[in-house]
Amino acid sequence: MQRLILLVVLMLAPAIARAQSFWAGALSQYITENGVVLHDRPVFQADAFWSLSHGGYVDLWASRSVDGRNSELDYTVGWSSKFADVSVAYFDLEPLWRPNDIVQTKVQFMFPKKVGAHELVGYVALNHMRPRDDPSKNSGDFVRVGLSDTWVLNSGTTIRQHAWLLHDSGVFQGEEGFLARYEAGVRFRRGSYTLEPFIRLSVPFVSDRHTEVVAAVRLLR
Repeated sequence: MQRLILLVVLMLAPAIARAQSFWAGALSQYITENGVVLHDRPVFQADAFWSLSHGGYVDLWASRSVDGRNSELDYTVGWSSKFADVSVAYFDLEPLWRPNDIVQTKVQFMFPKKVGAHELVGYVALNHMRPRDDPSKNSGDFVRVGLSDTWVLNSGTTIRQHAWLLHDSGVFQGEEGFLARYEAGVRFRRGSYTLEPFIRLSVPFVSDRHTEVVAAVRLLR
């Protein structure tokens, strides 16, 4: 399996080199959007994004734990404009192509506004999760309402913040309820590359999850 994953990465390497944006980083643990701890040890994660014509795009996201016990590849195709984003993603858990993989469809509406040096984006999004093997097992929805703030201090330094409230209908057989998330980072740009240390805070209002903090750093291009 490890050789197969390496072969896929090598095959995709030329395309990743031509991606419009790419980042790779290390995180203290892997927490899903609805606050579930998928891996409580450090992980490496990376993302490559390609823009297509007429607003289309393709995205490839990967996660690999340092101890080798957890890995994931997510493939996304979508369409985006200034005010809307529609996508379909395949979450390939423990690659490649296991029966517990998940298909996610997402519809999101954005409301951007520039205030001085701040670029604010309010949004509302609906994510529907459907497992590949048994739809009755883990199907459900996430509804998110959030606000992001990109504050440009100067040509080389940007402060990024993102806060949102999520309603989980019971995806992954979890308890239905609300979850608050917050993320903050500082981006230091030097030439074509940007270094960003950041933190993520997850505060659930349900009994089957706990407050979690993720510390991370990533390099963007």
